Formats: sequence, C-alpha cells, structure tokens
Amino acid sequence: MMHKVKRNVAAMGTHTIENAEVQDYRQRLDVAAKALKVGLEDIAATERNWTALVGSNFVHFSDRFATSYPDADPLRVVAKETATSSLALLKTFTGRVESTTSQHKRMEALVRAYLGEIEGVDKHIKTSLHAAKVELDMYAKKLEALQAKTGSGRDETKIGRNLEKFEAARAAYDAAVETVTARQAAIWARRAVAFRALFVSYFQAQASAMSQCLSTLGSTFGFVDEHRDALAHLDTEMASWVGVEGGGGGARPPPVPPPLPRCRRRGRWWTPRAPRRASRRRRRRRRPRRLSRPPRCTCCLEGRGRWWARAVWV
Repeated sequence: MMHKVKRNVAAMGTHTIENAEVQDYRQRLDVAAKALKVGLEDIAATERNWTALVGSNFVHFSDRFATSYPDADPLRVVAKETATSSLALLKTFTGRVESTTSQHKRMEALVRAYLGEIEGVDKHIKTSLHAAKVELDMYAKKLEALQAKTGSGRDETKIGRNLEKFEAARAAYDAAVETVTARQAAIWARRAVAFRALFVSYFQAQASAMSQCLSTLGSTFGFVDEHRDALAHLDTEMASWVGVEGGGGGARPPPVPPPLPRCRRRGRWWTPRAPRRASRRRRRRRRPRRLSRPPRCTCCLEGRGRWWARAVWV
C-alpha cells in the first residue's frame, strides 16, 4: 500500500521517455494520423459538396432555364425533364446512405482501422510505458539518495535491496520500450496501404456520385452529346449560324417600306383654316368641295374635320 502511494506521488512529476526510437516513430505516426484524418474529412466534405452542387446548381439552373426559355421546342422539353430529374437526384444525394459493403466504404474502414492502431500504441505509451518509466525514475531517485548518505546513516542492506528493485524496474522499462517500438514499427510499415486506401476511396466515391448523375440525367447528357459537336464548330460570326437548327435558317427579315415623301403643296392649298368662333345661330353645313387631285401623302389629311373623308376624288 505504501509503495503504491509513493508511486502515485512520483507520477505527479515530469517523466520523459528519452528513447529516441520511440519518439521518432511517435512523431511519424502522429503526422500520418493527422493526414489520414484530414483525408477522411475531405471525403465527407466532398459528399456534402455533391449535395450542394445538385441542389443549388443543377436544380436551380434547369428550373430557371425551362421557365425563361421562350420557344416550345425539344430544348424546352429537355430542360423541364432535367429540372425534374435534378430534383430527384437531390433527394437521392440528401438521403443517400452508402452500404458498408460498398467498395469505398470498405476502404474507409481500412483507414479508420489504421488510425485505431495508431491511437492504441499511443495509449500504450501513455499508460504502460509511462508507468514503467515512473517506476524506474522512482527507484533511481531513491537509490541515489541512499548512496549519497555516509557514515552511520548509510545502510548497505537497504541500498542492495533498492538496487535489485532498480534493476528490475530497468528491465521492465526496457521490455516495455522494446514492445512499443516493435508495435510502432509494424504499424509504420503498413502506412502505404492506409494512404492508398484513402486515395482510392476518395475517387471511388466521386465515381459513384458521377455514375448516379449520369444514370439520372441520361436524357440530358444525350441531348448534350447530340448537339455538342455542331455548336462547338460554329464561329462567333453569326453569319455562320445559318443552316444550324435555331440559327435563322437563312430567312431574311421583311423589307422596311420607305418613308412617305413630305407634301410640298401643304403650305399652298392643303393648309387647314383657323377654327372660327361658333355663333349662337345655327350655320348651314356646306357640302364638301370636289378636289382636283388626291393628296400625295397622309399628312395632307390633318385637321380637315370628320366629313373630309366623304370628299369625292376626281
């Protein structure tokens, strides 16, 4: 009981594992673990990005395009189908739960198992190896204090007994170091498999997502393949668009009629008279005069009154 108390008191101090091989492997495995964890986080983030891509881009673009496209032709039909298919694809990505037997999920499991091994050996260092180091430092300090005594205060029997305990603690510590380094070396030797599994798992997940897009948006990509080559070979000059579907078909716009000539005789005999003030007595309406020639343009009819159209042209 007393030994346990002394060991707990000794454990409160700082005990550094000075073995260079242990520290070197520990640093390497720590860097590898951080890289693998970041890779797993990237896989999860990319999965969320696929959901955002389908929802924020595919659905919104196709829906807005189908709404704003002015013509009722196959493109409008494809756009509406794409909007419906994109919405279905969004629901698929939102609720997608990959089976644990799928390839990239099994590879992710390999990476997580490797990370578990790194955490396990690190935990072993913090518990078993650290405890052996505490025991060794405690007996080393006690033996040093006993050996420092001189004269009547020096007890050789006690020194010998603690020396045996120190040697046993040294042997236990060396065995713990050997166990830890062997385990670290074995884990470090399998690092290439873990990193390869991470890389392949990431792109296998992207291949799975693209496969779902291709299968759901098959009609859309078929329409793209049908018109891609023809549109890609067009020039920016719009004259080259003639003959392409939707490019005008070579039809010319209707000719614009020339403007009517200005009436040269308007100021001579087509000028309307100034309006007269109506008198209280009723005036007899005169019959319209016969015109010797028709007006040359529409501007000559301005201000002639309601009955001007009943004039007889000769």
